Amino acid sequence: MARYPDRDGFLVRHAVEAKTAYRVLLGILLFTFGSLKFLPTAPTRYLAAMQVGAHALPSFLGGWSGLWVSLFEGAPTLAVQGVGSVEILLGVLLILGLARKVVYALGVVFALWLWVGPEMFGLSLGTDTLAVSTGLIYATSFYALGVLDATYGPTFWALDGVLERRWAGWSRVAEMRGFRRPLEPIALSLFQSEVPETPEPRELTPPRSPARRPRRGSPPSPPP
Repeated sequence: MARYPDRDGFLVRHAVEAKTAYRVLLGILLFTFGSLKFLPTAPTRYLAAMQVGAHALPSFLGGWSGLWVSLFEGAPTLAVQGVGSVEILLGVLLILGLARKVVYALGVVFALWLWVGPEMFGLSLGTDTLAVSTGLIYATSFYALGVLDATYGPTFWALDGVLERRWAGWSRVAEMRGFRRPLEPIALSLFQSEVPETPEPRELTPPRSPARRPRRGSPPSPPP
């Protein structure tokens, strides 16, 4: 596993694992919320919530709210289950870690559409003020995952890593920065402490005394 033991804090030492857990958890939530839209009473409740949000919007947005209400009133079951199908698909792709770069981008677009469209800027929750709806939470979560992948690089716990080993071009749809080495973790320079390199100690040798020249006529000194 990719760990950095020289850093302080549990989340910092397990940053790659925490990022993967965040992605899988978001995928489970998307899969769960999407599955709930296939319940028999889901279309009726969803359409009623949209009508509440349409009445709460200002008058100059009446055409916008009326457009989405009319679209869902024509085929409420098909429309609600269509939204649920997209949520299930995104959830499965997040859990598997497949085509993460494309999934994150499509997830942000879908979540923003969900927030400004069917959720009526959060007013479909039945409040008189703008609320933080699921669409807005989805958008910020997908954006955060993209930032984490761009910061830490490729992840171990993803199907993209297996595909990148077979096809190097798969990194174009999987990695935010297109790394050629798919399973090499990238250290976050912000948390790295720069320690100056200390030179290696040199062995000190005692100075040698200069050799004395023998005098003329004196016998040579014996060898040591």
